[in-house]
Amino acid sequence: MNIFYVVGSPRSGSTFIYNAICSNDYFNYALPENHLVPSLVNFFINQIQRNQEIEKNKIFNSNEDIKEYFNECLDKFFKKILKKYNSKNLILKSILFAPDIHFMDVLYPKVNYVMTIRDPKDIIASMINISTKQKKYNKNIQYPRDVKKLCEFVNHKYRVLFNPNQKKFIQEKIFCIKYEDFIKNPKLILNNFAKKFSLNIDYSNEDNFWKRNIMNEKNTKFNEDQTNFYLDYESDLWGKPASKSRIGVFKDLLSMQEINAINLHCKRIIDFFNY
Repeated sequence: MNIFYVVGSPRSGSTFIYNAICSNDYFNYALPENHLVPSLVNFFINQIQRNQEIEKNKIFNSNEDIKEYFNECLDKFFKKILKKYNSKNLILKSILFAPDIHFMDVLYPKVNYVMTIRDPKDIIASMINISTKQKKYNKNIQYPRDVKKLCEFVNHKYRVLFNPNQKKFIQEKIFCIKYEDFIKNPKLILNNFAKKFSLNIDYSNEDNFWKRNIMNEKNTKFNEDQTNFYLDYESDLWGKPASKSRIGVFKDLLSMQEINAINLHCKRIIDFFNY
């Protein structure tokens, strides 16, 4: 059994890349984003702290006992999904998970990760575009046009990559995919992913990375309210072949002052990934 999570910043191409990985029946169909596991990891961290500061082994016998309890919860969750979709290998997606995956590795080291990367300028431009749509549909604005705060948000999502104590974890457990590289040669990137984790997958015959998941969605009934919920998040490229049209879109959506601010505040990411 192989278990993977696709993580990264919102608007980094994670949905497209997740669907592409799921295009091969080695894995389950692409499933809706679920945040139960990140929540359990946070509960685990909080319970460890509470045990040390307040409970003093009066509820759980030890920190190891806490770890075992949450490990069993995660095991049940993953096995439930594998059984539901009759799959031997599982891949899920949660953008909330990215900053804390190293804690998950302490709790449940069986999981590996695909981290999606995109030029922070395009990420933030896409966030602002989402907020424009949310305003149109009279929804709460998720990403107010405050570039410095949005940079802090993006930096937080990738913090594990710059943690000097996590070098071994990063090298062994994380496969980073730059959205721009993936768009140019998706089959190469997917096969490199399979090679890194010694997976018996060949993506060379996958011509339409959305086909398998779209066919599954057609067999799933969504009511109008559920469909409308995603209107502000929907990309013009959903359900379509890979396209370079969203690379460098920031040039049309951001002011020069905003571009310079992102280059400054997200410099570490931009330099590390050669943007």
